[in-house]
Amino acid sequence: MAPELIVVAVLGCLVAARRSARSPRVRLSTLSGRRGRRSGGPLVADAIGRVRRRRAGELAARQLPVLLDHVAWALRSGASVPQAFVRAADRLDGPLHDELAPCAASLRDGRSFDAALARWLSSSARRRDDPRRVIVGALRIAVVAGGAPAAALEGVAASVRDREAVRREARALTAQAVASAVLLVVAPLAFGVLLASGDAEVRHFLLADPIGLACLLAAAVLDVLGALWMRAVARVAR
Repeated sequence: MAPELIVVAVLGCLVAARRSARSPRVRLSTLSGRRGRRSGGPLVADAIGRVRRRRAGELAARQLPVLLDHVAWALRSGASVPQAFVRAADRLDGPLHDELAPCAASLRDGRSFDAALARWLSSSARRRDDPRRVIVGALRIAVVAGGAPAAALEGVAASVRDREAVRREARALTAQAVASAVLLVVAPLAFGVLLASGDAEVRHFLLADPIGLACLLAAAVLDVLGALWMRAVARVAR
């Protein structure tokens, strides 16, 4: 942890030294403000868009078992599998309804059920372990096997629901680890900036001395590697 703190301190010193060395501070701040206005807007909009897409994906994942429940209910009422799928898509709301709307429209236009399911997978299932792949496989088997597939689809719905519950629990358990990882990465940077801004000798050592620069570089590399490692561990846990 000590080398990382030194590296962060050096970074803060470099920033402070470069600002103090340049006389036109007002002009520099003006330019930085303009750049912030130019680049900050798209960055914020992109971040908000990612958060919204993630929340929509989580809501759609929670709706997948409900989709199978609706399909099973429609099958018990005498509908075929494609008809039950269209009715279930119409009864849903939210992001999953938006996903299934093109597939339902293509079925109403007379296209094949297999093509509609393939279109849904290509547009929504981005991971190999996406539960949509299991649902599509179960629906295709229900079409080929015939008989009374409602009970089988209800069993798949229960399995998908249990899997989603386990995934949410794993995410909750790893939330504390992720917060600790963020703190371990950010804290050295903040402490380094404070240390460099208050001690000229440390700033000179880290910025002017070759050994200090080497320490700074090593600390930065270690901090980045630690962040990547903790990120990988958190992903595996989820």
